[in-house]
Amino acid sequence: MHQAIAQGIDVRGFFHWTAVDNYEWLHGYDLQFGIINSDRTTKPSSGVLRQEAKPS
Repeated sequence: MHQAIAQGIDVRGFFHWTAVDNYEWLHGYDLQFGIINSDRTTKPSSGVLRQEAKPS
């Protein structure tokens, strides 16, 4: 996002699909796109999101 803003792109927000990995009917728990594992441990990507969410 910092790069997009630096290039003059009007970034007004950010939407992350889900905080916690969830069960997908077709794939079970195989797809993992949350920032928190289903066992409630955080993934390294949570640190990236934390940094991005801080005011500049």
